[in-house]
Amino acid sequence: ASLDDKEGSTDEIESTTRQIELTTEEDKNSQCPSGFEYNGLMNVCDDIDECEDDAMHECYEDEVCFNTIGSYECDLEDNSSDECAPGYRFFLVTCIDINECFEDK
Repeated sequence: ASLDDKEGSTDEIESTTRQIELTTEEDKNSQCPSGFEYNGLMNVCDDIDECEDDAMHECYEDEVCFNTIGSYECDLEDNSSDECAPGYRFFLVTCIDINECFEDK
């Protein structure tokens, strides 16, 4: 191998290093699923609350926007916390089954 070959491979390594360093928040954001955005501080994809900004959801004026994990839902009224069937409790975005044996009475 000639000296020129060694210099060429060094240039390739430097080029690859520069490409890795050029990874931006936008690049990382594109790796997150729809409805999520990149959180550089925690190095995770966080859920976007589409309901915080009217431009991010398509609910009608007489509907209430409810954020869900990775998306949102529109409903005519806020009945999320009182619509769980007996034996269930609303938690985060849905009703979950409760263990009545461990519940405070």
